[in-house]
Amino acid sequence: MDASHSSVGQGSNTKPSFVRVIEHNRNPEIWCNWNLVELSDGSIKARCKFCGIYLRKKSNSNLKKHITKPFCKALKNDPESEQTQMDFQGGIFNYDLDRVRDRMTKFVIQEALPFSHFDNPRLTNMIRETLQPRYTHVSRQTFRRYCLKMWKNAKQELVAYFENLNTGLT
Repeated sequence: MDASHSSVGQGSNTKPSFVRVIEHNRNPEIWCNWNLVELSDGSIKARCKFCGIYLRKKSNSNLKKHITKPFCKALKNDPESEQTQMDFQGGIFNYDLDRVRDRMTKFVIQEALPFSHFDNPRLTNMIRETLQPRYTHVSRQTFRRYCLKMWKNAKQELVAYFENLNTGLT
């Protein structure tokens, strides 16, 4: 065996490293949380977008369990909990799913956007990869429900305000 290809005695890492992400059209419900990647040893594996662990590409059930149970170390904290995290600059960050949905709903209403505005898997992936790995997709039906709830609350507040308004008229 040629010594230039051997890692024995050279102190090199024998673990294969990431080479590239491979485009695919696998089940988007499962694979939205995974990248199909080629490793330096030529193998192709699934890499979790949250914690970076590599699993076999053929086992959709294990990929799904990794996220939903969760076995994923990055998702072990319940996204709906009020648990705080350290952000990249060392400050404290609190991911509050209700606050995210409230702000997104207000954005949809204020900008007169269609309920399906955030119904885009590329946007969901962008948010997960760059802003918040625990972000969960909000469907247009959910936005519709939140918008109607917000509208009803605003209507009740206006009715109460006008009922309590002292105009001096009887």
